[in-house]
Amino acid sequence: MPKHYAVTPVQRPGREVYSANFRTVAQIRVTRSLKTDDEDAAKLICQGLVGLWNAKVRKLDDVPAGTPPESVRLYFEVPDDEEISTGNNIAFSQDLSQLATIKAEADRFPQGKPREQAIVLLMDRYKLRSDVKDLQTKFTILKNEHATLREAHEALTRSVVARVSNSAEGMPEMPGCIDLFEKHLSTTTTRENTKIHVAAARRFVATLPKDVKKLAEVRPEQVGQFLDDETARTKPSKPLARRRNLRIRLARFINWGAKKYDYPSQMRNVEGVRKDPLKRERGEIRWHELTEVEAAINAQDSGYWKALIATLGYAGLQLAELCWLRRSDVEFTETGGKIWVGHVTDPTDPKAKHSLKTGNRERHVDVHPTYLLPRLREYLATVPAGEVYFFPMPEEHRRRQRTGGGHSERWHTHTLSTQLRGHKGGKGAKGQKKRPPHAGKLPKGMTAATLRHTFGSLLLRSKHAKSYAQVAAAMGNSETVVAEYYARLKGGETKVDF
Repeated sequence: MPKHYAVTPVQRPGREVYSANFRTVAQIRVTRSLKTDDEDAAKLICQGLVGLWNAKVRKLDDVPAGTPPESVRLYFEVPDDEEISTGNNIAFSQDLSQLATIKAEADRFPQGKPREQAIVLLMDRYKLRSDVKDLQTKFTILKNEHATLREAHEALTRSVVARVSNSAEGMPEMPGCIDLFEKHLSTTTTRENTKIHVAAARRFVATLPKDVKKLAEVRPEQVGQFLDDETARTKPSKPLARRRNLRIRLARFINWGAKKYDYPSQMRNVEGVRKDPLKRERGEIRWHELTEVEAAINAQDSGYWKALIATLGYAGLQLAELCWLRRSDVEFTETGGKIWVGHVTDPTDPKAKHSLKTGNRERHVDVHPTYLLPRLREYLATVPAGEVYFFPMPEEHRRRQRTGGGHSERWHTHTLSTQLRGHKGGKGAKGQKKRPPHAGKLPKGMTAATLRHTFGSLLLRSKHAKSYAQVAAAMGNSETVVAEYYARLKGGETKVDF
């Protein structure tokens, strides 16, 4: 017998009367007093109730012999003043008014089988009404629970609004807030990063309505609208990546204010860019054949640029990693050498730091003995490395006035990228003439990123092909990322001697 049909005597605290939990003939779960203070009598009544339920008794005529009368009375819900017998004294409802109606309807049928069938139909009808009543009860309970939750939500909302209101009282208006944010960033990141984030914050503040005077008063939909407008206005080739980068910069400003003045950040309710569409937008990675890379290197007129481009293509360094590469990070042996890629702090400015994207990025990269080692040796033999950095910025590219931001010989990523790719000319620095077009060191379509991808493809396509795990270790990626981007190369491309 299933556990929820069990009937056992339970003595209530402070009372001598036993009670039983059971289902009636109408399958309604009830709890009724057994009206006895004798434990043995209570057990006997309970056994009778279990027997009636197991036998699926639906009328008094089918009650097994020897069943205690009290069990029958409880099972059929017969009131105390009703006589228990076969025939017309059957009670199906605990509601006496319903009992009278059922009995009156049953009396319309002749004795015997027609009457029994009518009784069964009446019982089914009563069960349906009971189910409806149960549903109404459950609905009432749900309504009460919903009302309780709504009250709790309103109380929480009032609490959040109160927090925001209290925070806004001690918060300066937008110009002062941006000044504090800029001061905070200047102690945690580089001057370039500070300028980029503060510029994004100023552009956002300029789009807000005049009645929004403090950062705590900004609404999430205003942030989302700014991101949409900025993405549409600039018309980038990759709008999802553009929106994601803008969101990251703006989130730094808004989250800083929320943390400083203790209120919930609005960025929690600003939708981000999902990874799957972003990956589809990026498309397949691009790389070059070994002959193309060799041609780009040999086209350079100095050992400096030959070594720099070879390091990008044959060591797989990111552009930022190459800009921050120190002299002490490169070690040579007779047959090769190693390049160490790690976190770097500028020796002249502790605020200027290069932090790697993930823990995997910290790595040693082998110096290729054929394609990279001779060019590095030739470079060091003709042009000595910088005081701190392995590839110092040439004197003609250094700024005349440089206050802070690290050692003057370190390349800025965007400056080196422009030298490699070239530019179409255009507006120059403040007070200077229009810049003439500049041809890049690399041929059209080749960049630092495609050279890094070339390094990964060469490792997989070489005659002694590396595994995904080995390529991931050399490039500072996870094995999953390498497999995802280079999967079609495995065994499907012509082998190269690398």
